[in-house]
Amino acid sequence: MTIEFKKTVAVLDGICAIEEAETLLEWLLENPKGKLNLKQCEHMHTSILQVLMAVGPSLSAPPANEQVKALIQAAGISCGPDVCADYRHCQSKRRHRKNYHCSQSCCRV
Repeated sequence: MTIEFKKTVAVLDGICAIEEAETLLEWLLENPKGKLNLKQCEHMHTSILQVLMAVGPSLSAPPANEQVKALIQAAGISCGPDVCADYRHCQSKRRHRKNYHCSQSCCRV
């Protein structure tokens, strides 16, 4: 299994296959404030991406892999203020939400 479930964070590592989508969905539904760490994710099956699109979790760490990052951005998933490089330039935390159009591509929705 390439997903490690911790108390408040699920860490996706390497290649995340279709078999892990249901387990990830269950964890996200049981942990509505849970975050995802995608830093080490090299590839994700589209079923994993569909889970992320349906649930819309926050990310604790964006993917380092450019292809995974492009998928996440295309799906409209925001990295949020915790990991946004442009957050310090935002006028207030209240403006920096999922629906706020940050100038950084990682936060575009």
